[in-house]
Amino acid sequence: MTIKNGSLQYVAVNQAFLRLLSLPSDYPILGKTLDQLPSSLAYLSNRIHRQEELVMQHEEKFSSIVTHPVGDSNSLHALCFDSRPYYDDDGICAGTMLQVRPVDIFSPYNLLEGDVPKSLVYQVPSRIFTNAEWEAVFLISLKYSRKAMSRVLGTSLKAVEHRISRCLEKTGTTTGEELLEYCRRYNWDMYVPPRFLKPRFRLFKTSSAMYSVDSSFRKQ
Repeated sequence: MTIKNGSLQYVAVNQAFLRLLSLPSDYPILGKTLDQLPSSLAYLSNRIHRQEELVMQHEEKFSSIVTHPVGDSNSLHALCFDSRPYYDDDGICAGTMLQVRPVDIFSPYNLLEGDVPKSLVYQVPSRIFTNAEWEAVFLISLKYSRKAMSRVLGTSLKAVEHRISRCLEKTGTTTGEELLEYCRRYNWDMYVPPRFLKPRFRLFKTSSAMYSVDSSFRKQ
């Protein structure tokens, strides 16, 4: 969590945010803006500052989905940046509060099954499948047809069929739906192979119906 003043300078941060930025626990962050920090997140400063300006302008919550390298492995993770107005003792909006959290998924299937929202998984959850087979499982979970999977993976239909048959064989299942049910049992259905992750920033307003106000980008 962080708190910023009206000039977008940090006035309070917790240790979790410093770890996210790969900064030491004693780093003097107070009084600085995001673009002044020696962090890989600094290249997003213009977009995040725009999000915070919208929060102060409308005094409403705005959020963004940021796909960004995280942790020692530097692997891409999808994170939700929730920004809210921060009010002073006189009830005047004096800045913003930011909370960073994992992106949770709650599908119609979860609703019908009585499940709770689940976070995406970015580390290979098991060695039962090869990387190529995990990619096939991911696309099956998205209900892609064999033909669509062939196009996305840039491989032949025969190669796709071979990957799927290997997954079925390893799990003792006979259909794609049975394979998914097997994966759900171990939370493997939440794994996102790195092939399908790219640096992105998507900003949206969360106090009413969601609408996109920014687009994906490619890091320079």
